[in-house]
Amino acid sequence: MLYAAVLTLTVLASAFAESIAKPQAPAANLPYIPDYNVSDACIPGQREQCQGTFTYCIKKGWVAKGEPKQYVNEEECLKARFTGDSPNPSQGGKIPFLEGRNIDCGYYPALTEQCKGTALFCQAAKEGEKACLDARSPPPSGLPFRFPASCRMMTELCIGTVKWCSEVEDGTKKAKAKDTCLARRKQAPTSTTMSTAKAAAAPTSNTFNKVKGKGETSSGKLPFF
Repeated sequence: MLYAAVLTLTVLASAFAESIAKPQAPAANLPYIPDYNVSDACIPGQREQCQGTFTYCIKKGWVAKGEPKQYVNEEECLKARFTGDSPNPSQGGKIPFLEGRNIDCGYYPALTEQCKGTALFCQAAKEGEKACLDARSPPPSGLPFRFPASCRMMTELCIGTVKWCSEVEDGTKKAKAKDTCLARRKQAPTSTTMSTAKAAAAPTSNTFNKVKGKGETSSGKLPFF
């Protein structure tokens, strides 16, 4: 019986040592959020959704209060994320196609893809333009059209689609680059369509008559308090 116990312990110890020696399988990867798929609002604990993964990891957004996970450095943060648009080709994904930040590259070095944009970056790539583009996902389409907002960052969310696209450079004539940029976005709503949408959303007396609520007057209008 003692022999059997010793044998069992030996087998368990051997299995444990073998598991340590083998490379561990990576943990479940988090989604990689490209710059063009960020949220309009920044919510505490969800900074990555409004910054995009690259900015979140490089700027160490994970150190903010409420963030779900902490990392040792930017590299660990980036490696923890993987989808079809992940910049980890060795894991089977493709690098997302990026537009240049020609207005203000901020903390991105001038020669990086995040600053120049994929088209210009790949033109000067050591592996050749075709190989560089093949390693990246196709340019996204159907992106939302943005109107200028009150924020001051030099991003499409803040300055609006028209100004953002007018600054794009991709190695072609600027007018063509602008047209390409705009074509990848949904059509801008016109004043007519916006007025129609507002009118359709506005409550009417018929609306109140159909659904009478507590305290409603006989005219179909809510009382003044």
